[in-house]
Amino acid sequence: MAEPLGCVIHASDAAARAQARYHLNGNSSGRHVESVLVCGAGPAGLMFVQYLRRVLGYDGLLLVSEPNPDKRKSVSETRGGHNRLIPGDRDAVEAVHDYTAGKGVSINLIEASAPDESWRSSRD
Repeated sequence: MAEPLGCVIHASDAAARAQARYHLNGNSSGRHVESVLVCGAGPAGLMFVQYLRRVLGYDGLLLVSEPNPDKRKSVSETRGGHNRLIPGDRDAVEAVHDYTAGKGVSINLIEASAPDESWRSSRD
């Protein structure tokens, strides 16, 4: 689990150093991020959720998109009250617009999903 955690920490540090209009914790040079979308609730996605909440202290809307029903269940049971899980049968773009009153995610999109079958078959 050290390698995925290292990736989470590195990505978070790189995002914090980037020149951006929005900032996770709303420092004086930018606006506060109102919503974050994490795509994938595997080990890396769940670590991102935990890191955002517990280490960075992010308290805004956190959306998680995951098509696998078992992984969705683990997110909803163990990952905090401010998280919103996008149901597997809904279009993610439509769900994000519903949850954010049409605004979309502020800036952060965390892609932590596994490659799809087409990618896997083209690599083998």
